[in-house]
Amino acid sequence: MTNDENKPVINEELKARLKDQNIWIHLLHLLLYGVAFFLSVWILLGMVILHFILRLLTGEPNPELQKFGKSMSIYLAQIIQFASFNSDEKPFPLSEWPNGSSPLNDEEE
Repeated sequence: MTNDENKPVINEELKARLKDQNIWIHLLHLLLYGVAFFLSVWILLGMVILHFILRLLTGEPNPELQKFGKSMSIYLAQIIQFASFNSDEKPFPLSEWPNGSSPLNDEEE
């Protein structure tokens, strides 16, 4: 019998991490934000198609749809940042909806 056979398969640190409720709550948030991301992409796709049709009809971009598109892109970026553990800040609905004043904005504003 070697020394390795006497060691427990799961060490005490791992047991403590598995019992930590925060990590399981984070997993729940990840699942919910995954659903939100999926739905948001479809909403964004619908908005893009609508905006394209309106642009064809009017010849100009719709400022409200542009503003919504910018907010939606910031929201999707926030979800990605949270899901990839690059941010602890939870996106909407656990925080404010992004208003378009983020580093993702165009510099020409």
